[in-house]
Amino acid sequence: SLDINRDKWLMAAHADGLNYLSISDLKGFESPVVKEFRIATIPHNVLIDRYGNILANNIWGEELKNFLRTL
Repeated sequence: SLDINRDKWLMAAHADGLNYLSISDLKGFESPVVKEFRIATIPHNVLIDRYGNILANNIWGEELKNFLRTL
């Protein structure tokens, strides 16, 4: 998450019923991960394998489904 307010971030995650891991360093767009993963907008997704390799960056819809089928 690119939130900067811990309480608001946790309340939103709870209200949205997130069923996946959500992490934040609470630095917003100043976070080092923004540069690392080339994040320009949110939402944004990054698919990372078990070894930490980036497999795909910010793909959605049919492109995401087709990519996942190849794994």
